[in-house]
Amino acid sequence: MSKHVPANTSRLFSISGTFGEAQIVASRSRILIDLQTRNYDSGGILRKHHALANLPLATASQLRDLLNQAIAAAADAPQHQPGLWSDATTGHTAQGCSQSVDALHGSKRRTAERRGYRDIPVPGPH
Repeated sequence: MSKHVPANTSRLFSISGTFGEAQIVASRSRILIDLQTRNYDSGGILRKHHALANLPLATASQLRDLLNQAIAAAADAPQHQPGLWSDATTGHTAQGCSQSVDALHGSKRRTAERRGYRDIPVPGPH
């Protein structure tokens, strides 16, 4: 009895974390990279982005080489490099910004109520 093997099988690889998720699909002649990111903007609002790249094997090999170089450079980088936030810092900042936005909207609501505008809704965070 022969076993049927599809001519173009694909393999899926995936990793996820606080950054979002990366999925990589390997087929016979191409690599598909699907990135979904989660980041907080300076106002503490969660922003989600999505990117898709369908790469020929030669380009995927170049990307692999660049990633290897970046990993080696990161291993040699100073421990406290300015401009880069840890996951804990990002989460703490987002929480603080969210509380500040809530306080600002609460202040607007109290001011409106003091002026007698009780029936007019004050916009809140989305």
